Amino acid sequence: MDKILYKIVNIETHEIMLLTVSEILEEINRDRSDEWQDYDESDWREGLDEFCYPLRLIEKGLCQGHQHSPASLAKKGIEVIA
Repeated sequence: MDKILYKIVNIETHEIMLLTVSEILEEINRDRSDEWQDYDESDWREGLDEFCYPLRLIEKGLCQGHQHSPASLAKKGIEVIA
């Protein structure tokens, strides 16, 4: 089970999501042709940028007012990378 969450923003709706690498990979690799070569843990950032518009990785800080603070997630053993 993934313990690290990444902040992802939909740049059209401004929705912010906390997703694991597994969840991000599901989004990148879903609904692809048989010739598609799946992205994995080594190249998911590239796959997110290339194939998942309008989703983007947020590089810095948690957004104000987000329901999950780093402290509350840390208590659950989850590290937030942003």
